[in-house]
Amino acid sequence: MRGQLQTLSRRAKLISRAIALCTITALLVCAVIATLFLGAFARFDVSVPVALLFVAAMIALFVGLLAFLREIFLATANLRIGPS
Repeated sequence: MRGQLQTLSRRAKLISRAIALCTITALLVCAVIATLFLGAFARFDVSVPVALLFVAAMIALFVGLLAFLREIFLATANLRIGPS
């Protein structure tokens, strides 16, 4: 029972981290779009901020998907199939 609770706790942490990182990704993409609009409206060069925001978004997405994949591996490793 204790081992199962530890596994569930670990899975909850991983999925929480994955959701948070993927949400951060969405916010960074929104920031990229807003920066592009502001740059077009104010007519100034936004290439460096857009590039940095985009790279940060891709890193957050990559790490978030890795956390999600780790949670899936953990869930399937502890899956019981058949009679107990």
